[in-house]
Amino acid sequence: MGWLLADKTLCLFEVDLKGAATPACAARLAVEPRMLDAATWAVQRSTSHIPDRHFFPARFARGEQFWTAQQADKILSYCWVTQEPVEIGEIRCIMHPRGDEVYLYDAFTFAEYRGQNLYPALLQRILDFSREQGLPDVASCGCSWLSWTRAHHAC
Repeated sequence: MGWLLADKTLCLFEVDLKGAATPACAARLAVEPRMLDAATWAVQRSTSHIPDRHFFPARFARGEQFWTAQQADKILSYCWVTQEPVEIGEIRCIMHPRGDEVYLYDAFTFAEYRGQNLYPALLQRILDFSREQGLPDVASCGCSWLSWTRAHHAC
């Protein structure tokens, strides 16, 4: 419980999509990146292992994208993407993406698949897709015990 009361800061990373393409990031497992919406989530198999899945219907209703790295229809890693304001519960604030950027949050790789480069490969696919959609920036953040930073980040 003590960590909840400790000072936390938000580290914000921004990727400028107007520049050169991001370096290639390949997963070390054979996975398929998939973007799910409410309809594809409804028929997605193997979802009982995702503990916060009860939040998903509201996120889909807001138009958020659910990006996944899957193997044999099982979600091994995921990340949410939105252009709408979203609450960051860990720091009790709301992130307001600019109209020309998307915000990545609630990224997770299941423990038994960590170290397989799944999230970096998924992140690259999200960045490529966002670039293809003509968006100039992607923002992401994470909690840290360090001081506030804003940095440009590449895979």
